[in-house]
Amino acid sequence: MAHKSQDQLRELLAHPDQRIRLKAQFEMVKREDTNALVDPGADIAEGYGVSTITLKSGSSISGQLGKETKKGIDLILADGSTQKIAAEDVASKTDPISSMPPMGYLLTKRELRDMVAYLASLE
Repeated sequence: MAHKSQDQLRELLAHPDQRIRLKAQFEMVKREDTNALVDPGADIAEGYGVSTITLKSGSSISGQLGKETKKGIDLILADGSTQKIAAEDVASKTDPISSMPPMGYLLTKRELRDMVAYLASLE
């Protein structure tokens, strides 16, 4: 991860493999970007994060936003498949959110400090 740019690391925060997301998050912290741990949803790269689309039928579908045009939206589902949704079927769409938990709510300030110190000690 050390060779990745900050933008590449931000994109990896939305990777389907949680191990890769955590490695990217920890690398950002090693670079003193502690916001990646405390609030991972603050900076989500375009095309990443999870959005929920509510259809006019009342059902909803969640996934990563793919191509979006006036005709509709391509939603990338958790299994990697793409579902095309016609624009006229969409009632609402949420902004993308991060699937990484905000460590600021899970850890105390001391635990966060200890974790950052540990991560900084890694090569």
